[in-house]
Amino acid sequence: MDLQGGPGERINEGRTLKFADLARLEFAGGGTCLSLYRSAPVTLPFRILQVERHP
Repeated sequence: MDLQGGPGERINEGRTLKFADLARLEFAGGGTCLSLYRSAPVTLPFRILQVERHP
């Protein structure tokens, strides 16, 4: 997959680029999409400052 087509969206305090909706899958009764993430490495131990929750 070519991720050079767009800038991506910065998430996770700027450490990660999200490339959303790169592909869509549709089937009877529903569907889904494919997103890829490019994340910068972190130093361990890593302190988590925020936890997200998605329905």
